[in-house]
Amino acid sequence: MGRPRLAPPPDHARSARLTSFARPLRLALAPAVVLLVLLALGAAALPARAEVEIYGRPLRGLTAVPLARLVDAPAAYDGRTVRTEGTIAAVSGGTVTLEEGGKSLRVVAKDRSFALPANAVGSRAAVEGTFTAAGPRLEATGLERRRGGDR
Repeated sequence: MGRPRLAPPPDHARSARLTSFARPLRLALAPAVVLLVLLALGAAALPARAEVEIYGRPLRGLTAVPLARLVDAPAAYDGRTVRTEGTIAAVSGGTVTLEEGGKSLRVVAKDRSFALPANAVGSRAAVEGTFTAAGPRLEATGLERRRGGDR
């Protein structure tokens, strides 16, 4: 005869071993699950990012001068390179009319180097270029059009 056979442990002993193994695992994974849920909720709450289209040269990142200030005190900015922002009110070839706060400014693409599509009307835009007090107008070297998301 041989050695006596050991009986398998009863089912409740096996489940107790699995539970004792699973509890630390659940406790270790709980913070990761909470973090994933919070990240998913946070991403859903963020607004959609605006799509940026660049016409002409990329902007240099100058500090924006309010469009109303350019229009109200043109002599102070005559011949200077400036950046301003506004809503595109009209587009005609290489000429754009920007509006902000009831004021408007004619923007001409330098050397007719770019032209915006007609559907640009209503988009937000930032422009940089040389400001001329006569008119007044801005000879733009570049324009960034933002559409969608945050306008």
